[in-house]
Amino acid sequence: MSLVTDARNYSTMLYWSENTDDCLIETGIQRVVRNLALGLRNAGVDLVNVRWDSARRLPRLRSSTRDGAYHDWSCQEHSAEQHSWLLVPEITDTLLSDGLDPVQVGKSLGLKVAAIVHDMIPMKYPDLYSGELLAIFRQYYRMFADADLILATTNYVVADFRAYMTANGLPVPPIVIIPLPAQLAATERCRAAKPFQADTLKLLTVSTWEPRKNLPRLLRALQRAKTHTERRIDLTLVGWRGLDTGYIAEVDALVADMDNVAILDWVDTETLVSLYGAHDVSIYPSWEEGFGMPILESLWMATPCICHSGSSMGEIAPGGGTLLIDMTDEDTIFDVICRLAEDSHLVATLALETTQRRLHTWAEYAGAVYSALDTHR
Repeated sequence: MSLVTDARNYSTMLYWSENTDDCLIETGIQRVVRNLALGLRNAGVDLVNVRWDSARRLPRLRSSTRDGAYHDWSCQEHSAEQHSWLLVPEITDTLLSDGLDPVQVGKSLGLKVAAIVHDMIPMKYPDLYSGELLAIFRQYYRMFADADLILATTNYVVADFRAYMTANGLPVPPIVIIPLPAQLAATERCRAAKPFQADTLKLLTVSTWEPRKNLPRLLRALQRAKTHTERRIDLTLVGWRGLDTGYIAEVDALVADMDNVAILDWVDTETLVSLYGAHDVSIYPSWEEGFGMPILESLWMATPCICHSGSSMGEIAPGGGTLLIDMTDEDTIFDVICRLAEDSHLVATLALETTQRRLHTWAEYAGAVYSALDTHR
């Protein structure tokens, strides 16, 4: 990844971030939107946030150099010459619900538009979503056909994206693959391998509660491992509970019978850093991801991670500090948990590998994003 160091080369950039600005929690997309914005601003970009005014059906802008309030485009003395790019890093639900998309809006203002495609999961697994949500997602993916540049996180996502666009007779704009960084927000990297805790194996799972995150398989495997190892195994489960009431009830029912599982809702970055420091290994049971940020964030905090060997995770996880397994197989999850509990040398080796691996920062990611825009302007 390249860092752009001469801020004089940067022009003002519009940045569509209204959903993230209004969101109190932080899932993967919100983390990308917030940290990419910070990285661009730290590099010298005058980043202007954009949101949609549904009542008047027009975009509003908020400049970091003004009073922090949103203003109409026409009231800001902004022009397409000043803002050569509109960057769309999030899913713009409000605008899509109005029958429009940010690419259309950007084009109407004379801008070039770049958008980040995070994954194609709703189109690959439509049974996981309501009909209303699927209609919004279809419109969302349709917007990419009119973009000037697509930024993707993995080759895996690009393959899914190309297949979907081709199957639906849609053009595929130029694509640049820029993997997400490992840095956990603005936290400094932990470079000291943690000592192995002799009495208890402490596992950490950071995950939203939704079906593809695979929590029931993990919990059932952990329950079985409890009676097959001499060492105690504790799991802390951290993450927003999501919206699938049936899935939430299933996870709650499993945890109710387990005295070695602690549940925390969404936590702030400071708390998450402390949790990584207090646990031996993280385990990320998801079987489908557009990237898998908790895997690399765990490595950033010198905590080894067990994750799926397929999907995008098979692309971003290899390189040290990880064990890749088939997370769709409960027996395999059981086996790896028992192995971690019984093999202290393995845990220590994985922990050391996390400190030796090359991991990227948000500054590097922001620089790579800007370089891609600069190349395609």
